[in-house]
Amino acid sequence: MKEIDYGSVLADLEKRRAELDAAINAIRQITGQAATTMTTPANLSDIPSDAFFGLSISAGAKKYLGMAKRPQKAPEIAAALQHGGYLNKSRNFTATVYTTLRRAEERNDGVVQMPDKAWGLTSWTPWPK
Repeated sequence: MKEIDYGSVLADLEKRRAELDAAINAIRQITGQAATTMTTPANLSDIPSDAFFGLSISAGAKKYLGMAKRPQKAPEIAAALQHGGYLNKSRNFTATVYTTLRRAEERNDGVVQMPDKAWGLTSWTPWPK
């Protein structure tokens, strides 16, 4: 029995998801609906395995948001950080990322939560939160 290459399967699924998201957003634009931002714009496969190694959650999240170039929700940020080498022992890493970003926002530390609950860089926003 041949062993399954899950890395290739995952890469193929992510590529297909990106293509579907692009098609959905094109139809949304045609129909005058807002485009979705839930997708991960920087494919995880595009993120080096050591991109966030040795960084804090806050620094890693800001670096990822800069790479993504658009707001991302906490689950997408958490997945990117882990893929990029951020080591953690958290039972719920997404919740840890969310709490860290919320605290960084309170300190005016470069991140802001957008109206759709996604996180972005303060340099992207025309208003202070």
